[in-house]
Amino acid sequence: ELWPLDEGARRAAAPCAPMTAMAAGAPEPRLGAAPASGVIEKGAGGREADGPLRVLELFAGIGGWRAALGAALAVPPSQAGPFGGAQAFEVSAYDCCQYSGEVYFANFGEACDNRNIATLPAADLEGYDLWVMSPPCQPFTMTRGSKQRDLADNRCKALDHLCDMLPRLLRPPRRIAFENVKGFCGSAARDKLRASLADAGFTCKEYLLDLAGFGTPNHRMRYYLLAERSGRFANAACGGPGCDVVSSQLVGGGVADGDGGSPRSSGPAPQAPQEGLPPGVLVRGPWAALRRAEIDASHDEARAAQGREAKEACFRRLRERFLAEFRVLVASHLGAGDGLAGDQESLATAFADVDAWKLLPLPHSDPAAFIVAFGGNGAGSQELLESLARVKGTPGAAEWLCSTTLARRGSGLGGRQPLLEYIEDLPAAERKELEVPREILGKPFAQGLSYAQPHDVRTFCFTGHYGKVWHKSSGSLLFQSAPWAPRLDKTALARAHGAVRLFSPKEILNVLGFPASFVVPPSLQLRHRYKAVGNSIAVTVAARLLRVLLLGEDETCLGLPRCELERAGCG
Repeated sequence: ELWPLDEGARRAAAPCAPMTAMAAGAPEPRLGAAPASGVIEKGAGGREADGPLRVLELFAGIGGWRAALGAALAVPPSQAGPFGGAQAFEVSAYDCCQYSGEVYFANFGEACDNRNIATLPAADLEGYDLWVMSPPCQPFTMTRGSKQRDLADNRCKALDHLCDMLPRLLRPPRRIAFENVKGFCGSAARDKLRASLADAGFTCKEYLLDLAGFGTPNHRMRYYLLAERSGRFANAACGGPGCDVVSSQLVGGGVADGDGGSPRSSGPAPQAPQEGLPPGVLVRGPWAALRRAEIDASHDEARAAQGREAKEACFRRLRERFLAEFRVLVASHLGAGDGLAGDQESLATAFADVDAWKLLPLPHSDPAAFIVAFGGNGAGSQELLESLARVKGTPGAAEWLCSTTLARRGSGLGGRQPLLEYIEDLPAAERKELEVPREILGKPFAQGLSYAQPHDVRTFCFTGHYGKVWHKSSGSLLFQSAPWAPRLDKTALARAHGAVRLFSPKEILNVLGFPASFVVPPSLQLRHRYKAVGNSIAVTVAARLLRVLLLGEDETCLGLPRCELERAGCG
């Protein structure tokens, strides 16, 4: 089955042994042609069509890409099309981290090659069908205290070496999948990677995708790149707002030519990575541009405000101003003599509860757009779109569109699952080990930490510093009500001691989409388990991307706005 998002199916998933894809016997497309759906072609290294897909897993970590491959290539017969049989894959993995290597071996029965990737000769890189990699993110991370040294960071030497080697290979891979933190998209390393790909005959497509957009109650925004040695992604930009070809400096402050940046290829200019968006209603156009400026200003004001109540007051004032502007917009659009007072009231009703929706300054790539996000099951979004469909034309000459995940009902992505679906029933000893110490809960900074409860659908990104650095940017804490603490009171957190704990390493793996059979050896110290797990990838997202890259699946499985937005039927 496909990698399931619902817990029941996820826990019934097969073990992590190499899985198969329905691909054998398929005709081999011409080099330069996009692959047909369900086809994995013969690799450039000349292996037989019915041989295994040869995969080079670089910076393997605990094996997130390998787990994603197993999920992506486990195609059920109902989706195999005219092709039958099965095609296995074999993996050569490289990683020098001892603790991640122990986790990898425990799950796949194979050890990672711990040689330094920065010194690998061409012979060790030749003849693979697919490279997958997640290089160290520290040179690009944007967290507090990070130096963002980019290519000057020693941890970037391995990626730098791969970029130098790729155009020189006699038998380069046919495809490449790449993951890193969001900050990578504005880096000199990104420029060099794209230039190397172009020089080696690849075209590529970039994405900014959040794990939360795939039904998971965790925010983990990451940069992804898919590349193929063909013309498949030559026209990746498809026009429209947020789709323009831009320089990498505009994306995120990359280094320009002549200022320490890496050499640029003569190929096409970098494009803005595609963003996955949260569910809601996306608004674009001149009226939306004015509202976006107000939304940005209110978010800046809230960031500077002290205390939660002050921040919430900023956002409430923003929503009240927006509602007033929206009423004026609708009245001017319908006109006094149209006899559509009922439609006008219907449109305003969608915003009746000013605390039931919020305004988001997204997408990042389009400053003339914003998203109206409704709570609950998305009924508010649907009600607004249906009301818009009943009026003539489009208010404010703007586009009112259904944003990504609301339209995913047909693609199996749905809304977010509550944390309850990912939490384990832990033994008492492990719960005790994971309890947040009373002295931590008693500190003033504890009120600013992120606390989640079993029925919540939102948590902060878990990082390798989880359990070591007490900050919400390292990941959320779990509060489970107890007789002495039926509710979480942030003004008296010490009273909740024993009811607030860390998420376990296994629970974090559940959130990231690893199979239920995936284990973390208990012999590892807890801090090493957190570091190995927190530095891994979101298997749920990576599996979907690999289905696009290897099986030719449509991008609607990613919930991208240009592929999945639906017009509201106006005018």
